[in-house]
Amino acid sequence: MISNLNGVGIHLEITSNCNSRCLDCGRYVKGTDIVNPKIDIGSAGNFSVNKIYNIFDNIICDTARYINFTGTYGEATMHPYFFDILNIISELISNRKQQRQRNGLSTNLVLMIETNGGLHTNNWWKEFAEIIKNKFDNDSRVIFGIDGIDDETHQLYRRGVNYNSVIDHSKEVIKAGVKAIWSMISFSHNEHQISKAKKIASELGFFKFKIRRSRLRSIVNDTVPTLNNVLTKKSEISKEKILHSKNYSEIFSNKVDDNKKNKKFYFEKQVDSYFDKTSIICEWKEKNQISIDYTGRVWQCCYFSTFYHMPIEYDQLGKINFDYNLESRRFENLDYYEKQYVENWNNVNYNKLSSIMTHNFFVNDLKDSFNHSTSSLNMPRILRCAKHCGEKSRKIEEKITHINKEY
Repeated sequence: MISNLNGVGIHLEITSNCNSRCLDCGRYVKGTDIVNPKIDIGSAGNFSVNKIYNIFDNIICDTARYINFTGTYGEATMHPYFFDILNIISELISNRKQQRQRNGLSTNLVLMIETNGGLHTNNWWKEFAEIIKNKFDNDSRVIFGIDGIDDETHQLYRRGVNYNSVIDHSKEVIKAGVKAIWSMISFSHNEHQISKAKKIASELGFFKFKIRRSRLRSIVNDTVPTLNNVLTKKSEISKEKILHSKNYSEIFSNKVDDNKKNKKFYFEKQVDSYFDKTSIICEWKEKNQISIDYTGRVWQCCYFSTFYHMPIEYDQLGKINFDYNLESRRFENLDYYEKQYVENWNNVNYNKLSSIMTHNFFVNDLKDSFNHSTSSLNMPRILRCAKHCGEKSRKIEEKITHINKEY
């Protein structure tokens, strides 16, 4: 599917380590603060600085539109050599300015980062902003995850990240002349603060304010109450009211209880017929984006990275006497394709990114799979493609787009 290298956007996870303990993050065993046993932590979870050269080979330097430091599990600013990585990328890109101009791209790469913004000092953020301003394109931006207008509300979800510190750090970025975005996840406990958050963002000089879908809600749920209530609460709520929660366990008590009633892994269940029938439009392909996880594996989208670090429930821990990651790949049909390829076929620790992006999986196989069912013997569709890019998911994205336009 990745047939157009020119203008590609690269989403790169450079570490699996994180300073926050966000609710329902796949980094943790659900309902606990226990790190998922399949996720590497510490130095083992850091992407090798030297492998940046495998990502930014000459072809990629000539064609990449942007780099976005993001991740399924990690916070990029925790990487001990983050600034070194930025400087290497900037230097490699600067050597290919003429080729980039011929391809209709800006001479400097656009840099984006999705961050909780809670780490380091004000001076660190000032230095970071100066690097962006001096070495990357003017359209670069820092996206801060801020989920409330006070520390108590913010940390109901983004635990361990002090709201006031994030605001101070964002001020340093804005003061340096770098675009900052306030990205707020909508929950029932913070919906009433959205209008005020947007006002604060404007007063502080944020370039943009946007609402994100909550990861706590089912992606194939037609109703999504929070999203439906945001616009009405905007006009209806005059008195702020926060739903308090003592701790993480309290929020997830019902979820854990439900799981105890059904201890099956998701791949032990039957595939819903919806996933075989729904049309698939790959959102990441449409936007010409690719994802690289902290292990160096390249995927068409970020949802694939969990195939090797599947989320797990607390009461399933005692059942793990088999490779449940492999079982998930078999169940969702990724294993069908990987058996046909050589080992490490999509890993930048062993291959150049430009070579990986022209691999048959990305150019032909993945797209062809959309035309088949999950039970097809030949080129079966991969279940999570239907889950995340099927019709129901697209409807939710349309709602979010509408809400963001209203704000």
